[in-house]
Amino acid sequence: MTEKIFRRNDLQVSLNAAALLHNVETLQSCCKDTVKFCAVVKANAYGHGLSSIVDILAQAQVDWFAVASVYEAFHIVEQVKMRPILVLEPLNSGVPAEAIMQCAQRGIQCTVSSKEAAEYIEAVVGEHHPK
Repeated sequence: MTEKIFRRNDLQVSLNAAALLHNVETLQSCCKDTVKFCAVVKANAYGHGLSSIVDILAQAQVDWFAVASVYEAFHIVEQVKMRPILVLEPLNSGVPAEAIMQCAQRGIQCTVSSKEAAEYIEAVVGEHHPK
Protein backbone atom coordinates (compact mmCIF):
# COMPACT_ATOMS: atom_id res chain seq x y z
CA MET A 1 0.00 0.00 0.00
CA THR A 2 1.39 3.37 -0.99
CA GLU A 3 1.23 6.09 1.63
CA LYS A 4 -0.25 9.38 0.46
CA ILE A 5 0.60 12.66 2.06
CA PHE A 6 -2.06 15.33 1.89
CA ARG A 7 -1.05 18.94 2.23
CA ARG A 8 -2.97 22.13 2.18
CA ASN A 9 -1.18 24.60 -0.02
CA ASP A 10 -3.21 27.48 1.38
CA LEU A 11 -1.68 27.10 4.88
CA GLN A 12 1.76 28.43 5.68
CA VAL A 13 3.71 29.37 8.74
CA SER A 14 6.43 31.98 8.64
CA LEU A 15 8.72 32.19 11.64
CA ASN A 16 10.17 35.59 12.35
CA ALA A 17 13.07 34.94 14.70
CA ALA A 18 13.65 38.63 15.42
CA ALA A 19 10.00 39.11 16.38
CA LEU A 20 10.04 36.04 18.63
CA LEU A 21 13.19 37.23 20.40
CA HIS A 22 11.70 40.72 20.73
CA ASN A 23 8.59 39.20 22.33
CA VAL A 24 10.76 37.35 24.86
CA GLU A 25 12.59 40.58 25.72
CA THR A 26 9.29 42.45 26.05
CA LEU A 27 7.87 39.84 28.43
CA GLN A 28 11.06 39.79 30.47
CA SER A 29 11.04 43.57 30.77
CA CYS A 30 7.74 43.25 32.65
CA CYS A 31 9.38 41.08 35.32
CA LYS A 32 11.83 41.68 38.11
CA ASP A 33 15.41 40.59 37.46
CA THR A 34 14.98 37.72 39.91
CA VAL A 35 12.14 36.13 37.90
CA LYS A 36 13.08 33.07 35.86
CA PHE A 37 11.77 32.86 32.30
CA CYS A 38 10.37 29.55 31.05
CA ALA A 39 9.68 29.09 27.35
CA VAL A 40 6.85 26.61 26.92
CA VAL A 41 7.52 24.76 23.67
CA LYS A 42 5.23 21.78 24.21
CA ALA A 43 3.37 19.99 21.45
CA ASN A 44 6.07 20.52 18.85
CA ALA A 45 6.22 24.21 19.82
CA TYR A 46 2.48 24.44 19.23
CA GLY A 47 2.97 23.03 15.74
CA HIS A 48 5.71 25.45 14.71
CA GLY A 49 8.57 22.95 14.88
CA LEU A 50 10.23 22.17 18.19
CA SER A 51 13.84 22.21 16.99
CA SER A 52 13.42 25.44 15.02
CA ILE A 53 11.78 27.32 17.87
CA VAL A 54 14.28 26.05 20.45
CA ASP A 55 17.16 27.13 18.19
CA ILE A 56 15.72 30.65 18.12
CA LEU A 57 14.88 30.80 21.84
CA ALA A 58 18.31 29.49 22.82
CA GLN A 59 19.64 32.86 21.64
CA ALA A 60 17.53 34.64 24.26
CA GLN A 61 17.86 34.80 28.02
CA VAL A 62 15.53 31.84 28.51
CA ASP A 63 16.15 30.14 31.86
CA TRP A 64 13.96 27.05 31.36
CA PHE A 65 12.26 25.15 28.58
CA ALA A 66 8.98 23.30 29.21
CA VAL A 67 7.83 20.43 27.02
CA ALA A 68 4.86 18.09 26.97
CA SER A 69 6.61 14.74 27.29
CA VAL A 70 9.88 13.06 28.10
CA TYR A 71 10.24 12.35 24.38
CA GLU A 72 10.15 16.05 23.53
CA ALA A 73 12.71 16.63 26.30
CA PHE A 74 15.02 14.02 24.77
CA HIS A 75 14.63 15.74 21.41
CA ILE A 76 15.90 19.11 22.66
CA VAL A 77 18.23 18.22 25.53
CA GLU A 78 21.37 18.81 23.46
CA GLN A 79 20.00 22.05 21.98
CA VAL A 80 19.21 23.91 25.17
CA LYS A 81 22.83 24.34 26.22
CA MET A 82 22.62 23.12 29.83
CA ARG A 83 19.38 24.96 30.60
CA PRO A 84 16.83 23.03 32.62
CA ILE A 85 13.96 21.25 30.92
CA LEU A 86 10.62 20.74 32.67
CA VAL A 87 8.32 17.93 31.48
CA LEU A 88 4.72 18.97 32.08
CA GLU A 89 3.10 15.56 31.59
CA PRO A 90 3.34 13.77 34.94
CA LEU A 91 5.42 10.62 35.04
CA ASN A 92 3.51 7.43 35.80
CA SER A 93 3.99 3.68 35.78
CA GLY A 94 3.30 3.64 32.03
CA VAL A 95 6.52 5.50 31.29
CA PRO A 96 9.28 3.01 30.49
CA ALA A 97 11.99 2.65 33.13
CA GLU A 98 14.60 3.49 30.46
CA ALA A 99 12.95 6.86 29.85
CA ILE A 100 12.89 7.65 33.56
CA MET A 101 16.57 6.75 33.84
CA GLN A 102 17.39 9.00 30.87
CA CYS A 103 15.64 11.87 32.62
CA ALA A 104 17.54 11.22 35.83
CA GLN A 105 20.88 10.95 34.04
CA ARG A 106 20.33 14.07 31.94
CA GLY A 107 18.91 16.23 34.73
CA ILE A 108 15.50 16.60 33.08
CA GLN A 109 12.96 17.86 35.63
CA CYS A 110 9.70 15.90 35.66
CA THR A 111 6.35 16.33 37.32
CA VAL A 112 4.72 13.65 39.46
CA SER A 113 1.06 13.72 40.44
CA SER A 114 0.54 10.66 42.60
CA LYS A 115 2.15 8.73 45.41
CA GLU A 116 2.09 5.58 43.27
CA ALA A 117 4.02 7.31 40.50
CA ALA A 118 6.58 8.63 42.98
CA GLU A 119 7.07 5.13 44.36
CA TYR A 120 7.48 3.70 40.85
CA ILE A 121 10.07 6.34 39.97
CA GLU A 122 11.91 5.78 43.25
CA ALA A 123 12.02 2.05 42.52
CA VAL A 124 13.32 2.59 38.99
CA VAL A 125 15.99 5.10 39.96
CA GLY A 126 16.86 3.23 43.17
CA GLU A 127 17.44 0.04 41.20
CA HIS A 128 20.22 1.80 39.28
CA HIS A 129 21.50 3.97 42.13
CA PRO A 130 21.48 1.89 45.32
CA LYS A 131 21.86 3.75 48.60
